[in-house]
Amino acid sequence: MSALSVVTIPPEFLSMKENVLRGIAKEISPLSEWLPTCRSLALEMFEVMYAADGAALAAPQAGVSLRMVVLDPAGIRFGPHVLINPLITQSSELEVEAEEGCLSLPGVVGKVPRASEVILDAYSLRGEKEQYKAKG
Repeated sequence: MSALSVVTIPPEFLSMKENVLRGIAKEISPLSEWLPTCRSLALEMFEVMYAADGAALAAPQAGVSLRMVVLDPAGIRFGPHVLINPLITQSSELEVEAEEGCLSLPGVVGKVPRASEVILDAYSLRGEKEQYKAKG
């Protein structure tokens, strides 16, 4: 069992500024020194995400203020993935709205506007820079 859990916020406390979810997560640097920690953290984050029946989990949602996300969305062919220091480098002006939920706000679902296409750079658990293009 993981020592991490999803940080949840009651809707009445959403304005709390000190919450880890509202802060700016720290860049993981130097990456070469952090990779063993990232691997361990990723395993725990996947465990937490799957236990909560989620598709993605950012480190701050697990109470860790680092720029890292794990994801395994249904219908995506590349399987479970870890993004370290993700950065959106391009996004389309065209937006699409989709209904989304958040593990940190259980039971809250709403329509969220997102860019219809984005390109992002991130590092893998091997420390390699990768680029992703996402649509839809």
